Amino acid sequence: MHELIALELITGLFLVLPLQRSRIKRLQPLEGLIWLPPLALIAGIALFPAYGFRPECIPLLILVLAVNIGNLRGITARFFPFQSRYQERGAFLPVLGTLLAVAVCALGIIFSPSAETALIREGITALSLRDGKRNETLFLRIYGPLETQGAAAGRKRPVMILVPPVQGSVFAVDRFGDELRRIGFTVIAFSREGFDSPAVNQAGKRLEQPLARRLGLLRVHLRGGTYQSANAAAREMEAGKAEDTVFLLDYIKSHQGIPGFLSPETDFQALFITGFYTGGAALTLLAGSPEFIARHGDPAGGVRGIIAVEAPPLSVLEEEAVEPADSFDTPNWFQGVWGGFRAWLASLGPKRITRIGTVPSLGLPVCFILSDRVYRDRDRNGRYKAALRIFQASRQPAVLASLDGAGILDYSDIPQKYPLYAFFFPGNARRVLPRRDMSRHAAALATNFSRTFLEPDTAAAAQPLPGRGFRIESNGAWNSLDRRYILNP
Repeated sequence: MHELIALELITGLFLVLPLQRSRIKRLQPLEGLIWLPPLALIAGIALFPAYGFRPECIPLLILVLAVNIGNLRGITARFFPFQSRYQERGAFLPVLGTLLAVAVCALGIIFSPSAETALIREGITALSLRDGKRNETLFLRIYGPLETQGAAAGRKRPVMILVPPVQGSVFAVDRFGDELRRIGFTVIAFSREGFDSPAVNQAGKRLEQPLARRLGLLRVHLRGGTYQSANAAAREMEAGKAEDTVFLLDYIKSHQGIPGFLSPETDFQALFITGFYTGGAALTLLAGSPEFIARHGDPAGGVRGIIAVEAPPLSVLEEEAVEPADSFDTPNWFQGVWGGFRAWLASLGPKRITRIGTVPSLGLPVCFILSDRVYRDRDRNGRYKAALRIFQASRQPAVLASLDGAGILDYSDIPQKYPLYAFFFPGNARRVLPRRDMSRHAAALATNFSRTFLEPDTAAAAQPLPGRGFRIESNGAWNSLDRRYILNP
């Protein structure tokens, strides 16, 4: 993203030159420098439509706005010479502004993306499916085999459906899908118009959600396990992802695939589904639905397993129990009135999530890929408590895997495209792998888990896993198997 860095540097330079005019002799005669801050404002605003929402550029944009506000007096003096002559500022503000410009530019450069923010296009087929019952449109991206891969010596390619998170959509899992199709899967990812933020249509156009909704999604991710209002929104998101997944599976089952868009090597009787964040939570709930298992589980529908990536389900959490107000019919009428008043005050505050409700009993094999925060007591008894209870109670084979140092976002490609986000959600231990390799190893985990339920001659070959910093837990259904076999078949 050298163009982004160059634009940030130009914006910073346009701020610094007018600020340093009074201190550098060669700049003093250049009165036109006063027009550079407005140009910097144009460049700063242009960053966002050109490169999408860049959180690391927000401080730069704020500084540009502040400098332009302070520059208004000098600009108006050029148009109205009868006003008092514009005087250059003292030394303090120029020095402070220069230091701030250097700091915010450094912030933008340090947290600039290390991977392209555009979606991968090579070997991608895009199409749309219309769900008439819900009056919704689903946009599909199919990651087929690359020409260099050929037909993998005639071997069948299992299908991996990717269920992206609501926020970040297919942009958050693009590299993951590319890794899986190189390994030997045919990959199908999707987004829904008016639901995902952003959705990507068949022409590759981003369909963004309003800013208010995007801020609401952030609140869901941060507070969905704490407050009832955010949890209710999370339930709607998980239900929406579940409905989208069921619709796609119904379409594949009724059409025996996706006619005209997939190679004949694709094996739709070997289906796996990987879900990220909200999408993974929705899959965990579907894996515990008897109706879903009966219709889409193997062998009826071909779904052989589910991989839930950093996806603690929020739908199983419940709000605190409401204590009944003290009765007014008490010996002391004041105590009754006071008790009712306290209950009324309590009802005005936000209701908190305090317990786990009924958890689903998994009817499909599930692999939970979590950050290494799962081994920190605070998160094990907080963020991951519901996922761990589901994992431990499953009657089907289930695996919990993590890499030391993997943060909440590191298994997706978000850290490469939005490094600032990953900075705020690090792992618990020291990283044993660079962040750019986390997505690749998560794809390897998904592949090796899937191979446990595939024929040996499948096109999806077993993948090497890191020799250190790798943790795995298995539930009772797999206690009789050697640990190394579970994800290294």
